[in-house]
Amino acid sequence: MRPARALLAMLAAAMLAGCGSLDSQDLVHDLRMLAQRSDPADQVFNLPFLRADGGVPTFLDGGPIFYDDGGLDPDAVILLAGTLSTVQPVEVTTLIADPDGGGRSIHYQYATCVELGDGGRCDLSQQGAFALSEGDFVPDGGWGELPVTLKPTTDQMLATFVDDPYFGLGGYITLPVQLHISAGSEDVWGYKRVVFSMRFANDAPETPNQNPYIPALDLDQNIWSETLPPTLVDRRAYDIAPVVPAAAEENYTRPLFTGGSLSFQESWRYNFFATAGGFSSFGTGGSSNIGSGDNPTDSQWTPKDTDGPQNVTYFVVVRDGRGGEGWAVRTAQFAPTIPAKN
Repeated sequence: MRPARALLAMLAAAMLAGCGSLDSQDLVHDLRMLAQRSDPADQVFNLPFLRADGGVPTFLDGGPIFYDDGGLDPDAVILLAGTLSTVQPVEVTTLIADPDGGGRSIHYQYATCVELGDGGRCDLSQQGAFALSEGDFVPDGGWGELPVTLKPTTDQMLATFVDDPYFGLGGYITLPVQLHISAGSEDVWGYKRVVFSMRFANDAPETPNQNPYIPALDLDQNIWSETLPPTLVDRRAYDIAPVVPAAAEENYTRPLFTGGSLSFQESWRYNFFATAGGFSSFGTGGSSNIGSGDNPTDSQWTPKDTDGPQNVTYFVVVRDGRGGEGWAVRTAQFAPTIPAKN
């Protein structure tokens, strides 16, 4: 065997030997943001403009709202400001886990900006960027929900519309809400793009998107109680399945630059997390790319051979693929009759 191949083989063997101890995205032990939800999930603005052929927004009489140099016509600014000034407050909630933190205090800062800068973060020194809320947060039982309320200004909405590469013609614009959390040596950044749907005068009407939700969870085909945690005594796979609400996956449209629109139906996807053990599938649900029908939405949780008796927290997050998110959290007492392996 050549030296290079021998080295690669040794590295591969070492990686395989250590697979049982490698970290995984479904195992939550450090400081983590698991999901972010905005309420409402969407606001629809009916703009006083037309979507002209070739994807050029115009006044209702057909005149362009942009000058040749890209500047926005002052009359268009007045009309647009009047429409976007009706924006309603948005509450953004972040699902935070810190199971190994021992109930420590977490420092946080929420901020917003028209567009993320270098490094994918809001630069608070730039125009249209500012802090929303800052303080300290102590999660209860190793996890918690941290909310903030955003009331976008008219100037922010105008700048977001103008800075959008499609000037809202993609059907929506987004405004980032950033969260920075830190505790001890851990430092985590994340952001939520709050969605605002744009509909032009000649577009089909659109209903605001609603957040997906998980009304209940099944554990081995039995409803999993929020208040009475079950005791798991076997070292085996347990089936965890979100109860999918009937007919809750919404139909929606996306306008075309050249006129008309395409129709879609949501296909919710689920992500699974736990503070011990591991899941057979981190992501489930969604439309299948092979054949017809949807993918299964359940996943199997199995304790690790080294897991001893403990309280385990499980997080199931649902996403609708267009900005909407929701989640369900459950706990169980893992009390195996067979001891953990050393």
